Amino acid sequence: MQDHRGGQSVCDRIAGRVATRVGRSRFERYFKGVEGWRLVDGRLSVRVPTPFYGQWLDSRFGHEIREAASAEAGGEFLGLDWTVTNSAPVSSARQDGPGVETREAQRDGAGARQDDEPDAGPPASPRGDHPQRARSRRATHRPIAAEALRGSLDDFVVGSCNRLAYNAALRLCDRTAEPVFQLLVLHGDCGVGKTHLLQGLARAFAGSGPGARVRYLTGEAFTNEYVTAVRSGALDAFRAGLRRLDLLCVDDAHFVAGKASTQQELLHTFEALDLSGARVAIASDAHPRDLAELNKKLASRFLGGMVVRIEPPDRATRLAIVSRRAGERGIRLDPVALAMIADRSEGSVRDLLGALARVDAMAVLLPALSEGGEGGVIGPALVRHALGGGASPNPTRAPARPVRVAQVVGEVAEAVGVDPSDVLGHSRHRRVVLARSIAAYLARQVTTMSFPEIAQAMQRPNHSTIVTAVQRVARQIRAGAVCEGLPGRGDEPLADLCARLRRGLTGATDARA
Repeated sequence: MQDHRGGQSVCDRIAGRVATRVGRSRFERYFKGVEGWRLVDGRLSVRVPTPFYGQWLDSRFGHEIREAASAEAGGEFLGLDWTVTNSAPVSSARQDGPGVETREAQRDGAGARQDDEPDAGPPASPRGDHPQRARSRRATHRPIAAEALRGSLDDFVVGSCNRLAYNAALRLCDRTAEPVFQLLVLHGDCGVGKTHLLQGLARAFAGSGPGARVRYLTGEAFTNEYVTAVRSGALDAFRAGLRRLDLLCVDDAHFVAGKASTQQELLHTFEALDLSGARVAIASDAHPRDLAELNKKLASRFLGGMVVRIEPPDRATRLAIVSRRAGERGIRLDPVALAMIADRSEGSVRDLLGALARVDAMAVLLPALSEGGEGGVIGPALVRHALGGGASPNPTRAPARPVRVAQVVGEVAEAVGVDPSDVLGHSRHRRVVLARSIAAYLARQVTTMSFPEIAQAMQRPNHSTIVTAVQRVARQIRAGAVCEGLPGRGDEPLADLCARLRRGLTGATDARA
């Protein structure tokens, strides 16, 4: 078929349509290796240098090529073939081609150095990889629509502990007014509402008008998507997807600490968004200055925004949260019971909601403990039964004067029978690990320090080890674990040991006060 209308062959017109659909610059970049186009007996044959190149082009642009050929050839177009020079036709099965892997992309999932990134053009087929595996990797990183996020500004409980952060989020998502700042940095302890506020911001911005381009993702998701883009040769697409947004929200931004290449990519992303006038919101467990192994330029970029700390909820906010969440779940609480729940969970919103869930479960399992019987009002008796009774309304309350981590480590080391220097060192001896875990657990309860601050005081490489230790000790206490062979005491339940050490630490501090 050699139609030469307007001085162009039908194949030239097909190629022109493809270039219009995908963009001239992308066409020149990705199709520069195509060696010829030919339409014979209704089938479009595109000549390429390698089978992999043909498969890769088909996976990326096969739809556009078929549409262009159909538009030019009409009913005479029967199909598309990829023909390798001096070889047989290549199957046009739709497969995604994998990209060039780099050593740096495998190191802690951090991605490759900028000078090792693949060319912007089609990737070469690596050994030992397969298009199906590349497609599976990309499938695990599909973005979540902002409208599908769980957090909402409408159900965010505002108090003195988070009012500034809430008002800053409202201002950032107001598209009708010039932003006072383009970057919002939220930081605070785990479970104080950073994710809720960030997701609510993304949802509110997405719903503020048609055409709003919003993306919410975690630091881990950013890292994984970046690594996948480097490996699959799709770095341009990855960057275009993020750098054309109106609002980018990155949760758990501390995850990129220690990942040099990922941090560099995140920095370039922020700079591109800043130049385009887009808005950015991030959340982190620690202040940017306190994030170890964070690129100085990236830290400076964070500090150039509106940095707001979300404090643990105060009593008024805890009461409001319990009241609202109980109402949403149809739980009827006696005022005294409501106050007991709020007073026994001072640490975080997550702790508070966990306490409410336990009370609700207890009301279902033991309805006779409710004041009005089954379906009645939940009173103090059921709350005490669900959360544990005791003279103190909050047995884990911090002392009037904060305890130093060094005190905690010293007391725990003496009780367990190890040297304090071992607790702060790298020993993996079973008893040292136990002491280190208990010290982290108690430090979280009796000091005013955040997880990153405790990690720094205990000379840990990152705060995730402290979080893990605290969670492990809490699980062991619930399971009734026993510490064996303690100096001068023999075997002692872990719960009793922690309670005894906590009393010693808080009592000594209160006495000095």
